[in-house]
Amino acid sequence: MSFGGDMVSSKWRGTNKMPTMSFVIGFLCSCLGISFRKELAKVKELRDSVKVHVVVLNHGRRIVDYQTAGTNYDLKDDLEKLSRVIKLGGGGDSDVYKKELLVDGKFDVIVEVLDPLLTEKLVSSLKSPKWMPFLGRKAYHLSDIPFGGVFPGLEEALINYPKGVVYFQQVLYNSEEAEAIKDYPLCEGDNRTTVRYIREKRI
Repeated sequence: MSFGGDMVSSKWRGTNKMPTMSFVIGFLCSCLGISFRKELAKVKELRDSVKVHVVVLNHGRRIVDYQTAGTNYDLKDDLEKLSRVIKLGGGGDSDVYKKELLVDGKFDVIVEVLDPLLTEKLVSSLKSPKWMPFLGRKAYHLSDIPFGGVFPGLEEALINYPKGVVYFQQVLYNSEEAEAIKDYPLCEGDNRTTVRYIREKRI
């Protein structure tokens, strides 16, 4: 998977080292049946009702995938539509660019719910998603239900992991310990993001 790092150039897109908040929000929207592009108020409400923490079970390794973007393709050709990034409103020929991916990474995501009324809805949607969520590409479907239980707090959610495991905790402010990660979705109907603050800790 690729977890949306900054575009270094039009030819290169890196990845963050962990699942991002924007990825998690998109994943939850799929489970809940919320259109990320069309139901912006619902997406914003969801975004502002959760904090996202990530436990790193295996960092994985980075590889590079070659992808295409542009408008020089035949929309009547089903293979063309499936194999290309459809860049609406763009111009010029299709272009090949490099996209960095994480391979063999293993992460647990802990969603801290700030609105108690949302918990039951999220649990139900993760156990029985309205729309099938996928990991990065539509061909990469889940093999297991993405739900590991409900815990009274972050400390209780972390208690059964082996000592020394790295996790990234979302915090609401900048500090000497916090790192700014550009992955907080602006929810304006596109993929634009701003920063959130996380700190790396060990269990």
